[in-house]
Amino acid sequence: MKGTALFRANQLDEAIAVFEQVIKRDPDRSGRDWTIGPDPFAHHLRDVINCAPGCIENKYTKLTLAKALRILEQKVTENPENADNYCHLLGNAWFNLSYYGAAWNGLDYERSYVWGSQDEESRTNFTDLSRARNYYRQSINADKTDELAALSALMFAKCVVVHSEPF
Repeated sequence: MKGTALFRANQLDEAIAVFEQVIKRDPDRSGRDWTIGPDPFAHHLRDVINCAPGCIENKYTKLTLAKALRILEQKVTENPENADNYCHLLGNAWFNLSYYGAAWNGLDYERSYVWGSQDEESRTNFTDLSRARNYYRQSINADKTDELAALSALMFAKCVVVHSEPF
C-alpha cells in the first residue's frame, strides 16, 4: 500500500524501492495483486473501465510500470528529438492510471470509493489529470508530426472534458 501511495504521488523512485523491498521479502508477491490490466500507454477514445473477459493484457505490474515511467521521463530529456512521442505515452499512462482510465487499479485498490471518500488528498490525486494534461501539452509543443500533435490535442481535450477542468 505504501508503494502504491508513493506511485500515486509520482514519487517513482521511492515507490520502486518499496516494491522491490516487498519482492525481496516475498518473491511470490511480484505479480499477485500488482497487475495493472490494460496497457496504460495505449490511447483509447472510448474508455472501457470494466471490459469483457479476455481484454485484459496484464502486461505490467506496479513495479514494472513505475520503472517504465521512470525510463520514459529520462528519455524526454536525454532524447529531445523524440520527446513528443515519449510525452504522449506518459500522458496516456497518467490518464489511464486515473479514476477515468482503464488501468485505474495501478494507483488504487477500489475504484468506486473515490467520490464518497473522506480522504480529500486521495480523492484529488486519483481524479487529477494535470500530469496527463501537462505531458500532452509538451507533446503538442514538441511535436514534429501533425498526426501525433492532433492525437495529443485530442487526448488533452479529453482530459479537460472528462474532468471538467479549465485549460
